[in-house]
Amino acid sequence: MKPIDANAALAATLPANAVTLAEAIERIMADAELAATRRRDLASALRTIARALGRPPQILPASVHWLRPRLERLHHEQLGLSAKRLRNVVSDATAALRHLGLAQQVARDNVKPLSPQWMSMAAAVRDVPALHRGLSRFIGFCARLGIQPNDVSDETVAAYHTALDEGLLLKRPRPLVQLVVLRWNEAAATIPGWPTRRLGRLDARDTYCLNWDAFPASFQADVDRWLHRLSGHDLLANDAPDKPLSPATLKHRRHQIRALASASCHAGLSVDQLVDLGVLVEPATLRLGLGWLLSRNGNRSSGAIHGVATAAKALARHHVGVEEDTLEQIRDICRKLDPGSIGLTEKNRTRLRQFDDSRNVALLLELPDRLMREAQTRPSSPRSALKAQTAVAIALLLMAPIRLRNLAAIDLDRHICRDRGAETFLVIDRVEVKNRQDIEIPLAAQTVALLDSYVSHFISVLAPGPTNWLFPRRHGDGHKAPGHLGDQIKREVFRLTGLEVHVHLFRHIAAKLYLDANPGGYEVVRRLLGHSSMDTTVRAYTGLEGAAAARHFDAVIEDVRQRVAPARRGKVRRRTARRQP
Repeated sequence: MKPIDANAALAATLPANAVTLAEAIERIMADAELAATRRRDLASALRTIARALGRPPQILPASVHWLRPRLERLHHEQLGLSAKRLRNVVSDATAALRHLGLAQQVARDNVKPLSPQWMSMAAAVRDVPALHRGLSRFIGFCARLGIQPNDVSDETVAAYHTALDEGLLLKRPRPLVQLVVLRWNEAAATIPGWPTRRLGRLDARDTYCLNWDAFPASFQADVDRWLHRLSGHDLLANDAPDKPLSPATLKHRRHQIRALASASCHAGLSVDQLVDLGVLVEPATLRLGLGWLLSRNGNRSSGAIHGVATAAKALARHHVGVEEDTLEQIRDICRKLDPGSIGLTEKNRTRLRQFDDSRNVALLLELPDRLMREAQTRPSSPRSALKAQTAVAIALLLMAPIRLRNLAAIDLDRHICRDRGAETFLVIDRVEVKNRQDIEIPLAAQTVALLDSYVSHFISVLAPGPTNWLFPRRHGDGHKAPGHLGDQIKREVFRLTGLEVHVHLFRHIAAKLYLDANPGGYEVVRRLLGHSSMDTTVRAYTGLEGAAAARHFDAVIEDVRQRVAPARRGKVRRRTARRQP
């Protein structure tokens, strides 16, 4: 089969009238209105972006919508540029596209003289830094369009979102617009004379799931009964599950039921027909809902769709109690939807390839110390305390790649054990772990030093009072929400290294680094990650160490060659000497 040319494939997707970066460069260089130095700088920025994306400018569209998501993933550490140089490149590239009319100009508050009403409002927020930062550009946008303060509405916000979407090359517009709404409503509540109309937030995401209230009460009650049973509230009951599900898994099962029910309704089923779960798992209804999910995914199955189908199969068998022939139909549906994936997802494999580069491995391993050094410059600052917190979290994940829920819930008294001589252990009881395996991992001295520094100097900045939680809430009792801690770690890793790493990927990174050094060493990986079955480990990481195994094999062959070659040369010399007269 002829290999696919990635550049040709990308070029084939461009619209016939699309302006490419190469054409934009030509127009810039031919523009006599720009000074020669400015032409050179703008064209250089566009060429640098093409090099950073690894494609020739002739096939890259000069489109803000196309470039933004790709530029978001660029980082100066990965490009070999300074942070300042990358900022200048993006700024000049944005200016070039705006000059050519390929991106909108987004006005700031000093672009056009403000009306008296806007001047008064701009002055009111100037002394409040958070309000000024959040609203200055929006005030300029409204003034440029002639929109007066009392006329600002949700439609104005939508127009502003469109302008940012077509004018910003790097920053995502949605968070900026959400900040405008937040600050506008804050000003309306605190500043006298501010327009009293509140602005509505943009929808966070486009979801197809219906609200639970849309379903009949009998359906909701049946869902609650099923999940209550799965929770194992009464382990001695005749219908108690062999293994009670964790709260996180129960939440996921509830979402799967909601997704299937919503998809069935979108496909034509009346919501009033869903009187109980028995209706949902009827083969006709099941095919209706799963077919809608397939069409939404380009008529391709996925792990998520297959998961919905298998959840329906469990419902049909253990809760509804369908006949065997009906159950066999559902099993057949599940078999057809099984994507057949073995091991890691392609996304995780792609992210692990970052660590084929030893420089990226070093960047990640050195990150905790780097973050702690940043934090120690201003130890009383909440921002510095969060950096120290992230440093400790990453250091623990590198030594003990536990799941996010366990990481967030570390208790200094229960989980950090220091009474074993010179060593410190992370100890988590099996009842707290997803796969019911005890966790007992010794921590390196460097990790313990980071932990002690954080507890001694930073945790009091973040906790409202005395706490045993390693990662406490900023406000109120309890530990930090796992999702918030995960986002914090992911954000800081990318900020300083340019690597895309979510918390669960640390488990895969640990496996990769060990298997790279020890091809075939699955038992150590199994014990480290707490897999109850070797099959789980092998299935997940099979082939991950293929390149490392090849390198080890090459080294063995080279070693044999070096040992054999001298002996071979000696035999040739002796044979030659005997032939001499």
